[in-house]
Amino acid sequence: HSRNQPAPDARLLGGGGGGPRLSIWHRQLDKLSTWMAEFGSLPKRVSEDPAEKGLYRWLSDQQKNTALSESQQLAMREVLQSDPELERNRRPNQKREQQCMRWQANFDKVLAWSNRRKQLPSEHIQDDAEERSMGKWLRRQSGGDCSLSEAQRRQVDDLRAQAHRWKLE
Repeated sequence: HSRNQPAPDARLLGGGGGGPRLSIWHRQLDKLSTWMAEFGSLPKRVSEDPAEKGLYRWLSDQQKNTALSESQQLAMREVLQSDPELERNRRPNQKREQQCMRWQANFDKVLAWSNRRKQLPSEHIQDDAEERSMGKWLRRQSGGDCSLSEAQRRQVDDLRAQAHRWKLE
């Protein structure tokens, strides 16, 4: 094996009759690598997907873990230095596309509501659950954990600017 690769058996545990198997740590690393290749990004802390949240927590814990072996540190660096953009551009990402479509549908709903009422929906309104839901969604689009594309960010910013102009009318 080369200096840059862990020994072939460094990832394996004895396999009680079933042959060798990957360690739990390496299985998690494989899940992270697969996630990055499929979705083109690191897992996010704020997500509706429990698997994504779990991978985020595991990665966060590993980045703080001072007891990782040299081979684990090397394996982690290799995964984190991989270029998920290349893989994402080669293979359409169905989940990401669905998230974008869901985001656009939510934005279009907020936009139509706002244009009709000449104001942004309020997350604090008590007697209109739909308005409150749209207001909460809109607030979350400005949160630090939200990963909007530039185009999505522009749409939200443009809507907020329009709402400011409505107030001045």
